[in-house]
Amino acid sequence: MLVKVEHSQIEADNTGALIMAKTFSFAILHFTVAFTVGYLLTGRSWSAACSLLLSLPVIQWRFIFMKKHGNGLKKTALNSMPEL
Repeated sequence: MLVKVEHSQIEADNTGALIMAKTFSFAILHFTVAFTVGYLLTGRSWSAACSLLLSLPVIQWRFIFMKKHGNGLKKTALNSMPEL
């Protein structure tokens, strides 16, 4: 039994794999740099470097989320300010 596959479907599958490979390689690079900098700045402490490595992505993801979706508290505070 032959299955007909559209050319655009193959390109879409390859694009998804390429995006995942780029994302994975960026994550490896980011973690390596974060660990190395943390290790050198903390006086060669493995535990401090690992905690820095794990906390940086969480902080960055929060700021990216706030940038893309806005900060609800800031919008509420601006709307409740009296006009001069």
